Amino acid sequence: MGPFRPLGPFSLILLLASPLRADVTYQETIRPLLQDSCLNCHNPDKHKAGLDLSTYDAAMDGSDNGKVVEAGDADKSLLYKVLAHTEEPYMPKGGDKLPDSQLDLIRQWIEANAPEKPGGMVAKKDAGPSIAVAPVEEKPQGPPAMPQDGLLEPVLRTARTGAVPSVAGSPWAPLVALAAQKQVLLYNTDSLGLAAVLPFPEGFPAVVRFSHNGSLLIAGGGIGAKLGHVVIWDVVTGRRITQVGDEFDTVLAADISPDQSLVALGGPSRLVKIFSAADGKMICKMKKHTDWVTALSFTPDGKQLISGDRAGGLCVWDCQGHELQSISAHTAAITGIACRGNLVATSSEDGTVKFWDIVEGKQIKSWRAHEGGARSIAFTSDGHIVTCGRDRLVRLWDAGGTQIKQFGPLSDIAMQAAFAGGKIIAADWNGLVRVWTPDGKKAGDLDSNPPTIAQRIDALNKRLADLPALEAKIQEAGTRAADALAAARTKADDGAAALGAGKAALAAEQSLIAPLEKQAAGAAAPIQKAGEEATRLDAAAGEIASVSAANPLIEPALCPALISRAFAAKTLASQTAALLQTQSALASTRNRCAALARQTDAWGRSSIAAATAAKYAETALSRAQTAGNKIAGELKADNLDLLKWRAAAARLTSGPQYAAGKTDPK
Repeated sequence: MGPFRPLGPFSLILLLASPLRADVTYQETIRPLLQDSCLNCHNPDKHKAGLDLSTYDAAMDGSDNGKVVEAGDADKSLLYKVLAHTEEPYMPKGGDKLPDSQLDLIRQWIEANAPEKPGGMVAKKDAGPSIAVAPVEEKPQGPPAMPQDGLLEPVLRTARTGAVPSVAGSPWAPLVALAAQKQVLLYNTDSLGLAAVLPFPEGFPAVVRFSHNGSLLIAGGGIGAKLGHVVIWDVVTGRRITQVGDEFDTVLAADISPDQSLVALGGPSRLVKIFSAADGKMICKMKKHTDWVTALSFTPDGKQLISGDRAGGLCVWDCQGHELQSISAHTAAITGIACRGNLVATSSEDGTVKFWDIVEGKQIKSWRAHEGGARSIAFTSDGHIVTCGRDRLVRLWDAGGTQIKQFGPLSDIAMQAAFAGGKIIAADWNGLVRVWTPDGKKAGDLDSNPPTIAQRIDALNKRLADLPALEAKIQEAGTRAADALAAARTKADDGAAALGAGKAALAAEQSLIAPLEKQAAGAAAPIQKAGEEATRLDAAAGEIASVSAANPLIEPALCPALISRAFAAKTLASQTAALLQTQSALASTRNRCAALARQTDAWGRSSIAAATAAKYAETALSRAQTAGNKIAGELKADNLDLLKWRAAAARLTSGPQYAAGKTDPK
């Protein structure tokens, strides 16, 4: 027995949770007490002096020196005497004697003939959990397993999120599992909504895995240096079917065989163990690894189990525990093992991803995936590979090791990445869980520390109280936008009409310019001719006047010339006046055209401004309508959510067995 330790929180919870009764039993009282004081040394892995106190049968079998419990007589029982320090070797070794209150419980138990269960009867073995062996099909028949009316109340809600050590995607359904604090969270990757909460009250889950057909979920974990096992749930009902293993340290790696008949686990003990899922009995225990077992995976045909350790060692076993291969695979811890068909892939803290031929024990391919270390590896449904690492990045690769896409960075070290429902999901050290589509677009985030149902209902009630006022404001804005749009459209129509009229008037005035220009051009030649004639007549009259000055008899001949000159001058004056009038009309028409052009341009600008204002008003109205529709949709969705969470709250009072973390008795 190891040094004495006071009862830990887990043991105290078990003791306090037990109903008050007169009989003290191994299961309800003694084992939790021994858990903290003796089982670190006296367990199936160590069993110092040949003594294993972890089960009733083993405790009653005794040590290498014989029985340690004499039913009905505490003073003759070696277990009581070494704990009470009435006989050496005193236990716990190197520790103080147990408190009298605990020794009294041990004495009462032995004096009552050391019952295993209440009533003093030796317990019969359970018939076993109802885990049916499933056919290993390429794709299971029927709809994929999805939670239905599962528990939605978180077991634990903390002030800050914690690291998510494991993420697993269902092979067929849009469903992802997150290892959270004392619980496993199931999320729908289509809606990103919480689908179910699976309590893990024994401690902290370190690894989650779906079965081959997606109908079962397993989680391995526990409390470091204290306890560990694997829990199995039915995905559809959320019922806890059974638990496998009884470790004395947390489980770090686990998997369930494709036919659901076997469960394998490993951890700090450096052992790999295979159990029957039907009755929980251990089939074999393999001791080969030199460091903690950090990764496990059954091959797709279920014929081999592959295990990896913290030193980079990789082992291949058959399902009876016979070693088939032992490989020095990596120079640092193996963080993940993924299988698809005949292909086996591993990731490691040395930063590499490697493919293996496990029959020959040979490496097929290797590439550096993440600086600082690769934290996980998983296959997608189409044969691509998802990895994540300490560089905070998530990467998608083809089967040849060529990078297809990079996602992130996340807020801290990427812990694990998975593929489910056509999306890539990754979690980091800070508890951030991000979802992307394969083309790199962010789809959203999942809450690794979800609020309680009461908090959700309270938040929804507050939103539903605030949304009507917001809806009224949006409706008012919509009314203003509609009025503004009507006014803008009227102004735009008026502006368009004015612009049309102005363009018509301008066109009419412009149509007068050409005739006037033609008329002015036609008048120029006659005026020139008349002017030339007048000039000629002036010259002739001058000659006649010069001659008549010398000969008075010629003076009468001057009259016709003067008359002709007078007519020519009159014609010239008339034609010149007509030209001036035409030119004046042309100038006036051009002035009117210029004024109309300026006015039409102004009407055009005004019409454009009015049309632009109408478009803005139309956009504002559209936005208001969109916002109104959004608020209406949110109101509807929030009301539906409120009904959903109220129903979830009502289910809490119905006392389903899985909500209490109990095993399904069927």
